[in-house]
Amino acid sequence: RAFSLQRPVSALDVEACRRVLTGKNIRAADNPGIRLESRFVSQDFANELETELRGLEKEWGFSTAGHGLDIVTLDGGSRIKEPGGTSSLKQYGEFTSMRITGREEGQERAAPWGYGDQFDEGKLPGGITKLVSDIRKLSDTGYKLESVRDV
Repeated sequence: RAFSLQRPVSALDVEACRRVLTGKNIRAADNPGIRLESRFVSQDFANELETELRGLEKEWGFSTAGHGLDIVTLDGGSRIKEPGGTSSLKQYGEFTSMRITGREEGQERAAPWGYGDQFDEGKLPGGITKLVSDIRKLSDTGYKLESVRDV
C-alpha cells in the first residue's frame, strides 16, 4: 500500500525491514511505513532515550523470546556492527528483545499510553514525546506525521 505522506521507501529501508517470524525482507510495496534515518538523533539524546526505555522496560516490558528467531545484521551475518564500522565477532544466537507497547498482546499489562484509536500522546514519557516532536518538525522532508497510533 502507498503512504503518500512519507518519503518513498529506500533500498536501505527494504534491506533493514524484516518480517518477525521469517526474517525475510519486506518488499517496498508492503512496507507498513517504516523508514530508517542514520544519525537522526545525537548520541547524547540516544543515551537519554536508552535510559528512559530501560526504566520503561522494567515497568511495562515483556520478552519476545521464544519465536525461534536469530539476530540478523544488515550484512546478513551473525555479527553486530560496532561504532566506527568495525564488526564484533560475538555470537548473539536467539532473538531475545523486550517489547514495550500500549497494545494488548497478552502481556501482564499494557503501557498506559494505549494503542490505535485509544492512543493518548499525553501519556508518553518525555524522551519519546521529544522524539515524536522532532519527527513532526521534518514535515518538509517527507515525514508528515499525523495522529500517533503506536510507539
